[in-house]
This record gives sequence, structure tokens and C-alpha cells, in this order.
Amino acid sequence: MPDYAEIFCANIQRVQSERKLNKLALATITGVSPSIITDVMQGKANPSLKTMQNFSDGLGIPLPILLKPADSDEWKAMFSAVQNIPKEEKPKVSVPDGYGMLEEVVLPQAKIEIIEDWVKHSRRTPRKTRNAGQDSGNE
Repeated sequence: MPDYAEIFCANIQRVQSERKLNKLALATITGVSPSIITDVMQGKANPSLKTMQNFSDGLGIPLPILLKPADSDEWKAMFSAVQNIPKEEKPKVSVPDGYGMLEEVVLPQAKIEIIEDWVKHSRRTPRKTRNAGQDSGNE
């Protein structure tokens, strides 16, 4: 059975590195305290579902994807979809009912919808910090 805490930690570390986020920036966009981020990154903590959802929401990546190994078909399809790399015409591939193709990966239709939704929402503006938009009362 896969160690989901380890997979989650590895994915968070990879995304943090790819996006060049330091710990404080990651804390700001996820709403997770820097100390919990440190514990998760070092494998000292078993993050709660709420904490994992905060990472998911802040990074704009569906939680089920964050629990998949980096070499999974879902990650490959998401990476290809985000890159928007033009493809030359390829022959049609027959896939079973309930499945479809995203880029060059055959996935269940439900997973394709999750990935397409993620791609659409990943272009949104970053999440505001907890204190953003609050008045200081000095008007």
C-alpha cells in the first residue's frame, strides 16, 4: 500500500521547488503555518485532511492529484495540458466507453474532467492572505 503522507510531501516539495516558493510564500498562499509546513516537508507530521485541502486550494491542484505519485498518468496529463504544446494531427485511438484521451494519456472520463477543471482554475489569481481585505479601522 502506498505511503500517502510520503507521496503528498514529495508532491508539495516538487511544486514548491517548481514555483520557486519559499516557506513563507507557501504559508501565505495555503494558510498553513510555517511550522506545520516544516513538519510536513520533513515527514514529521501526518497532515490532517483539512491541512491537505488547504495546500490543494492554495496551490490550485486537486487533492486527489496531490496524493498520486509524480510519475502517474494524472500528473503527466496535467503537465501536458498546462504546457499547451501544439500537437500535430495524430491518428484517432479507440478507447473503451467511459474513457477518453487527454493529450496522449488514456484516462477515465471523470479524471479528465478533474484535470480540465484544474487547468481552468490554475489560471486564477493566487489566494489572498488571511488578513487581506480587513480594515484596520483607521478610516
